[in-house]
Amino acid sequence: MTSSGDRSSGGLFGFVPGNLQVDDMGAAGKAVLALSVLLVVALVLLGGLFAVGTFFFYDSYSSSYEYDVDIYVEGDAEDAEFLVPLPVQNGEHHLGDVHYTESERFAGIDYAVVDTEHGPMLNIEVDEIEEGPHWHSLWVSSRIEVDESIDTRDPRGDEPMVSPLELVERELEETIHARWPDRRDFDASSTAYIEHGGDQDVDFGVSVWYRGGNDWWTGGWNGNYYETVVSGDHGVQGSDGVWVELDGWHTEGGGRYPAFPPTPS
Repeated sequence: MTSSGDRSSGGLFGFVPGNLQVDDMGAAGKAVLALSVLLVVALVLLGGLFAVGTFFFYDSYSSSYEYDVDIYVEGDAEDAEFLVPLPVQNGEHHLGDVHYTESERFAGIDYAVVDTEHGPMLNIEVDEIEEGPHWHSLWVSSRIEVDESIDTRDPRGDEPMVSPLELVERELEETIHARWPDRRDFDASSTAYIEHGGDQDVDFGVSVWYRGGNDWWTGGWNGNYYETVVSGDHGVQGSDGVWVELDGWHTEGGGRYPAFPPTPS
């Protein structure tokens, strides 16, 4: 039997299982014990950081579609009319509330979705456009937020796409593919219609940008997306309206993809 004097010989912490004294552990044993304590503390801290990061991920996750049209003009015109590509899904347009910039050079702005030989398009009419010292533009935009993650890897067939639209896939550089293995890039082409009521020749341009994406915050903004950008310009003589070719690019699978995307709150 161990005497009371023996039990107290190591001080308050002198007895450990197996009758091993801390004082008898030596420098190596004490180092192992200290490292074990540090490891436990580090795991607790990492667990807390993971919990905080997960909270911000789920709390900030959102999905939306964004559509912008930029009509730029060099010169003055009246009774101008534009037909521009729209996001379309299953033959129906996918357009939310429309907003446009207020400008003294663009008077009497009206818009509507109309059916054309190319499918649904956005019809923008402007009563009067005043000439300025340089190119000036009318900016039209729309945004739709949704409650489900958007399929940005393979949106064709499942998501709204700019229409009309023709795509030819590009070959990605190895460095880009290594960084974004899901990404695919395409040359894109579309069309827009332009006319005005004057006799003079006026230069017009049309640019369309559309993006569907999922975004979240984890130490900074992250996300994934598909995106289309097409544009073109043309001189238009009076009421001789013209269909203008729009060229640009289309990207699918851009950005990062979480293993378990949540349903947006």
